[in-house]
Amino acid sequence: MHKLLLPALLFTLVACEGPEGPAGEDGIAGEAGSDGINGDNGEDGLDGEDAACAGREAVEITAITGGEGTLYTDYPTTLSIATNSSEELSYNWVGYGIDYVFNGDDVEATAFDVMASSQVLVATDGCTVDTFLWEPELGPGTFILDVVHLTPGVGAVDVGVSGADPAFNIGFEERVRLELPWGDYGWDISQEGAVALSVPSATYAPGTHYVVYAHLNSGALAVSAVNADLSAPSDPSGQIRLTGVHAADGVGPVDVYDIYSASQLFDELTLGTPQTAEDVALGEYGLAIDLDNDGVTDLDLGRLDSTGIGGEHVLAAAYLDESGTPKIFATVLGADVDAVVSTVVEVSSAPGLDFSNSSPISDSLSVGSCPEIAGVQVEVDVTHTYRGDVSMYVTSPDGTEVSLWSGSGGSTDDIVGLFDATAGVDYVTTSSSSFTISSLSDFVGEDGGGDWQIDLSDFYSGDDGTLNAWTVLLSCPL
Repeated sequence: MHKLLLPALLFTLVACEGPEGPAGEDGIAGEAGSDGINGDNGEDGLDGEDAACAGREAVEITAITGGEGTLYTDYPTTLSIATNSSEELSYNWVGYGIDYVFNGDDVEATAFDVMASSQVLVATDGCTVDTFLWEPELGPGTFILDVVHLTPGVGAVDVGVSGADPAFNIGFEERVRLELPWGDYGWDISQEGAVALSVPSATYAPGTHYVVYAHLNSGALAVSAVNADLSAPSDPSGQIRLTGVHAADGVGPVDVYDIYSASQLFDELTLGTPQTAEDVALGEYGLAIDLDNDGVTDLDLGRLDSTGIGGEHVLAAAYLDESGTPKIFATVLGADVDAVVSTVVEVSSAPGLDFSNSSPISDSLSVGSCPEIAGVQVEVDVTHTYRGDVSMYVTSPDGTEVSLWSGSGGSTDDIVGLFDATAGVDYVTTSSSSFTISSLSDFVGEDGGGDWQIDLSDFYSGDDGTLNAWTVLLSCPL
C-alpha cells in the first residue's frame, strides 16, 4: 500500500508549490583568501628639487690672481681664486708640472717643471661645478746678478759666496754677470786670499735682476745694490728707463742735469743711494752735475746716447777713474752691454805692424763723435832698438798733421808713453814716459769725429821697429 501512495504524494507536493519568498539575510563572511601576486612596477616619477640647493646661483670662477703673472720653478707662490660664490667651495687642479696646497680661496703653487702644461681649476659648492683654464707664464727659479768694479786704486778683486771659494775675478771698470738659483746669499770680496769686505746675506727672489757696484766710501771699500725695475717704459719704442748711481767717493750729494734739454734728471743723488728717473725719451743726453745745488752745472760727465735701445733699462753710475777724471759707467741691462762715458773720448788700435827704413807704415782708428776738440793726447807703444832713427806723426780727420817724434832719443830702445800738449816733459829726456808736444794744441777746435791716422818710418837701415799699439784721447766738452 505504501508503495502505491508515494508517487501520488510527490505529485501532489509539486503541484501545490507557492511563489518565491524574499531573500534571506547574508550569512557571516568567511575568512579572507591569500594575497594575489604583485603587479609590475610603474615608471619612476620626476626627481624633486634638493632643498639645500634650491635657488642657489651656479658657481663661477672669475679670476686667478697673484704671483705677478709668473711662476718660477721651485719657488712657492700664493695665488688667490676669485668666484661669485659666498659658499665654502671645494677645489681641484688638473694639469702637469705644478703642485698645489689649498687654504680656502688661496692656494700655494710651486712649479717643478718649466714645461708645465696648461692648468684647469675645478670648483664646486656641492650643487654646481665650474672649470677655469689657467695658462701661467713660467720661468726658471733663478735671478741675475751683475757686479761692477768702480773702485779706483784697488786693482782686481775676487768675488764669491761667503765662506766658499771665489766665483770670479774682476778688474777696475769691468762688469761680471751671474745667473744663480734663488735663495739667501752673502758675498765676500777678497784680494790675494784676504777678505776685504763681506756683504751681509740677503734673499734674492727668482726673476729679479740685481746690479751691485763696488766703490769707495770715505776711502774704504763699500757696495751699493740696485734691484732693477724690469718693467717696460710706458712707451717702449720711444723711451728708456734711466737709473742713476753715485759711486764717486769724496763727492757730496749732486743734482744731475741734461744740459742739451736744460732739464734735471736726478735730485740730490747721494753716494750709494740709487735713483730711478721717469722714463726718458730716446736721444743724446749731455750729462753734467751741479755740486752746490745752485741750479748751475759745475762738471761735465759725458754724452749718453740712447738712440736705438728703446724699451731698455739703462743704469748710469758716476765715478772717478784712477786719475780722478769723472766718468759714467753705463749698463744696458737687457742687451748685456756696457759703455764708459766721459768727456774724454778714448779710442785705441793694436795693429802689431813692423816698419823699417824701406817699409814705412800707417794705421788708423775711428772716433765716433767729438764735435769740438778741447784737447788731445796720444799714447803709443813702439818697439825699436834705436829710437833716434824713428819718425812718427799723427793726422786728424780734418787733415791737420802733428809730428810726435823726429829722430830724437839717440840709441835708447822703444818709444812707450803719453804725448800731451802741456803736461809731461820734453820727449828727448830718455828716461821719461811722458812727452810734451805743444803742437798737439793745433787740433783744438776741430771736429774730432772720423778717422785718425799715425805714420811711422825709420831714417836708417839696420834697426827695425814695431807699432804695437796706440791710443787717441780727445777732450770733448758737452
